[in-house]
Amino acid sequence: MTREMTPRSYVEAQERWSPASWWHLESHLFRDEPEVRMALWFRAPADARRAFAARHFSLGGLLLSLAEIASLLLPALALVTLVSRHWVDGQPDLVRSGVLAGLAAALSVVGMIARRSRPEGVDARTERLVAVVHIVPSLIVLVLGVMFLTSGAVDGSAAWALAGPVIDIALSVVRWRRNRPAADAAAERASKEDVRLDRALATIAPERSVALRAELHEALKLASARGLVGPEETSRAERAPFGRLGVTMAPARPPVADVAHG
Repeated sequence: MTREMTPRSYVEAQERWSPASWWHLESHLFRDEPEVRMALWFRAPADARRAFAARHFSLGGLLLSLAEIASLLLPALALVTLVSRHWVDGQPDLVRSGVLAGLAAALSVVGMIARRSRPEGVDARTERLVAVVHIVPSLIVLVLGVMFLTSGAVDGSAAWALAGPVIDIALSVVRWRRNRPAADAAAERASKEDVRLDRALATIAPERSVALRAELHEALKLASARGLVGPEETSRAERAPFGRLGVTMAPARPPVADVAHG
């Protein structure tokens, strides 16, 4: 467990209360729940997001991010490798380019599988942009590769390397087709943020949840006793759904009508 300010100590340190204070209070409540903190980061207003900054290092998350970045760079690198060798010595390196495109496709699959397990974190427009970043250079590599093979600039034994860009293009087309932007982007984003938060809250053990609710109740009583918040605000905060104190008391944007929580 980390040694951070608790909800009670946060309230004790305040001289005045602002809308952002509700979010900061909630950030201290979930000080040891990184998934909940990340989910709330997406819901918090800009002036409160810093309170939910990640404090726990995730090796898996880092490796996945590096794989995603590499998958975006490799198709372009495959194209540069093919073209540069052709310009320099007239001997295009189709094999290396094909391997790079194939590696890009493999890393892309890793990312697609990871996102499939967390669909609430997928943005359709971003996914389509990523698909284009893969398709364009891989398609050029494929076209140039066929031209070099038919012209004799590359030995026919290297034809297998075309499988790399072909696979990358095929996967990217699937990615494009499976990610259709919603008609109401704001409603879709709000819905996904709610799903993300619900999933994160579900990871908290029941006994831990009871302890957190008690911590919050104690902090709210203290805030009321110190005159930081009025009776009506205290009552409203007490009725807020667990994990949605900030959303209830100081929402970053108007709530979506068809998304309800009790």
